[in-house]
Amino acid sequence: MNRRGSHGRRQSEISESAAKAKDGMDEKLRDLGLERDDVLVTRETLGELEGDGTEEGCLEVVEAIERAEGVARETFERDGCVLKDIHGEGKEQAEGLQEGRESVERDVERIIGATGRINVRDNVRDLEQAREKALQDKDFLERHIVILDEAIRQSEADFSALRGQVYAQGGA
Repeated sequence: MNRRGSHGRRQSEISESAAKAKDGMDEKLRDLGLERDDVLVTRETLGELEGDGTEEGCLEVVEAIERAEGVARETFERDGCVLKDIHGEGKEQAEGLQEGRESVERDVERIIGATGRINVRDNVRDLEQAREKALQDKDFLERHIVILDEAIRQSEADFSALRGQVYAQGGA
């Protein structure tokens, strides 16, 4: 950290941003679950029709239900794209935290190197405290990288499962 350079983000900002990303993924997955349900209900309804009315009436009913399923699938796809964007933003955030963690690791090495060259015991103690603070910062960054990575991985798996249900049997 160069005294003249900029400092990293505040820990509270990082925590809030990671929580916001996770909440955004969870919210979009809830929406996608509802949209998947709509697709399945319309598909099920279509399969349960008796179709003993007039030819024209039956055809119009089937077409309307198929349109409803198509709209539900389009909405699902649109929200799926939004979720993928949220994943991308989360990955970018995790990459930025990773870069910060690597920077802190380099700083720890510099502090360790400087500690070996210091002659006055009080200065050594201060450098050891600086090293300890840097290690705590590194641990904080690592925890938030893991939080983001796990949230993204779970969200991607959940989306894949929902997508498989939307496009399973008769949903192509």
